[in-house]
Amino acid sequence: MNRCQGPRDPGSELAGRTVQLERAGDHLLIGFRRVVLDREAWLWDNQAAKATLDRGLAQARGGELDDGPDLAAALAFADGHPDPE
Repeated sequence: MNRCQGPRDPGSELAGRTVQLERAGDHLLIGFRRVVLDREAWLWDNQAAKATLDRGLAQARGGELDDGPDLAAALAFADGHPDPE
């Protein structure tokens, strides 16, 4: 962290960042924080889901990719079975 005396314009150093300000005697401490959106917080609270996601991301980075399902075959199968009425 940069130390300075007197007024200072934080400018681009803090632009777009979430910070927490704390007073410590005659000093003001600036701590950077990360914000987790409510709609994403469940992932950070669910260690099994987070581990699965981390494993998948590591596999993707390592080039371990799957071709995925054969959607054309699934559509052909579905077309051969009319919806029940």
